[in-house]
Amino acid sequence: MSEKSQWGSKLGFILASAGSAIGLGAVWKFPYMTAANGGGGFLLVFLISTLLIGFPLLLAEFALGRSAGVSAIKTFGKLGNNHKYNFIGWIGAFALFILLSFYSVIGGWILVYLGIEIGRLFHLIGIGDYAQQFSSIISNPVIALGAQAAFIFLNIFIVSHGVQKGIERASKVMMPLLLLSLSLLSGALSACLMPWKVWFTSSNRTFQN
Repeated sequence: MSEKSQWGSKLGFILASAGSAIGLGAVWKFPYMTAANGGGGFLLVFLISTLLIGFPLLLAEFALGRSAGVSAIKTFGKLGNNHKYNFIGWIGAFALFILLSFYSVIGGWILVYLGIEIGRLFHLIGIGDYAQQFSSIISNPVIALGAQAAFIFLNIFIVSHGVQKGIERASKVMMPLLLLSLSLLSGALSACLMPWKVWFTSSNRTFQN
């Protein structure tokens, strides 16, 4: 992939940026941590930290990439006019490698469960015990390592096509699907966990403030 590759549209850039920020934790870990750490208080501190720390770091990352116009590894060396500063980029690349070693496992599980749910949709697979099913997946090295390898090769395939034809095109497809999935999931959970009286009382409270 050429280092001079550019985004084809602002929408593609926004979706790809959102995809890098909205990860598995938004569905998996964040709701649990919010409930276990005070609810609204945790959310308030999270929002403040995001605005005061996360957002400035994001802008700094954009500014570095735009001004240097090279890969993340070579950015600091170019801006500092000294190749010795490239070690900073290598540290970041190594951190991403460690992160990928974790996320690729979870991504493999997602591919396995996606196949299982498609099989259930067409009545090819019966409904079983989820805990036992998960144990059988992680205890089978062929399934676990095969799914992880499939996830990694899927990422390689997308990235190898460059910014516009790879990352941007994939983001324009997967991010709307993620939004749809989150909407359906939140709607289903709300319908199951909150009776209609809770909805009525909460909505009615809006007009009493």
